[in-house]
Amino acid sequence: MTCKRKIQAGLLAIALLAVAAAGSLFWFNWWIRNSWTRIYPICHDGDTLVQFTKPLTEEAFELYASYMTKSNKRGYSFRVGDAIYVKRGYWLFGDGEHLQITRLMNDGLARARALKEGGGIHCSEIAELGTLSRDRWYTSEYYPPNWVRDNLERVSFHVLAERFGTYTPFGEFLRQFETTDDKPDS
Repeated sequence: MTCKRKIQAGLLAIALLAVAAAGSLFWFNWWIRNSWTRIYPICHDGDTLVQFTKPLTEEAFELYASYMTKSNKRGYSFRVGDAIYVKRGYWLFGDGEHLQITRLMNDGLARARALKEGGGIHCSEIAELGTLSRDRWYTSEYYPPNWVRDNLERVSFHVLAERFGTYTPFGEFLRQFETTDDKPDS
């Protein structure tokens, strides 16, 4: 292969990789803005955050659902029966607000049981206050760690800021591709 052919093949490979990278970035940003996921209370399990998936009492779920839907200003969350769904970007990057909502739920449960101190945001406290068995055992699901969220936030073009009406030029461009029929059935 001549030097000219090697340069042409290298440039072609670079062009194909650039197109694939741009397409992947576009798809990721569309997916994180336009898809929905079921959300559970987020709590601490040791040093990590997890989703608390053990079934809550009706009282605990109603508290959680009321706080989650009360914070819904721009259609980022909705309730379907005994499940709460949110936009995927809000689920992934809104962990601070999720922890506050979990704390509010636990505080409400503690007040209902006339306990002096409110509940915290540890999964064992949610299990003790908000489940039928009232023990400290619980089941949980994976929630992405901080380093994953920090790296994904860099390529999401401030998707969480869109919840409050602040759009980047890329976010404005992606608004043209929004779909309204992708919500889970109600």
